[in-house]
Amino acid sequence: MDRPGVRAKVGATHRPLPELMHAFLAAGLTFEQFSESGEPTPVVLAIKARKCAEGRLDTQPSDSA
Repeated sequence: MDRPGVRAKVGATHRPLPELMHAFLAAGLTFEQFSESGEPTPVVLAIKARKCAEGRLDTQPSDSA
């Protein structure tokens, strides 16, 4: 089956969602927002993350800002 588009030309790699999210946390990022789209299986994942302050690894924004 010939499929047009970037995926057909360069390929794609599936990563389990927990593996991807743990990589963000390990890099010291805090999630602010995320969403996915595509039916029936999501094909796009959008993540908004911010580098957290030194020593902070919580995944929720601070109320004391």
